[in-house]
Amino acid sequence: MRIYGIAAMVAPTGRPLRQRTTSYGVPDEDRLAAAAASDGVCQSVRNFVPLGRL
Repeated sequence: MRIYGIAAMVAPTGRPLRQRTTSYGVPDEDRLAAAAASDGVCQSVRNFVPLGRL
């Protein structure tokens, strides 16, 4: 799920959506900007092509 989808689910609760680090800290501004620019989905995941059935 992408960031805007998560934001849409959280919005009705009235609580803010906040990005956190793996230790629940506040990320640096450059990390927040990078996540917003990519919508939180890296290129390798966007281009994922399944190789076969499981």
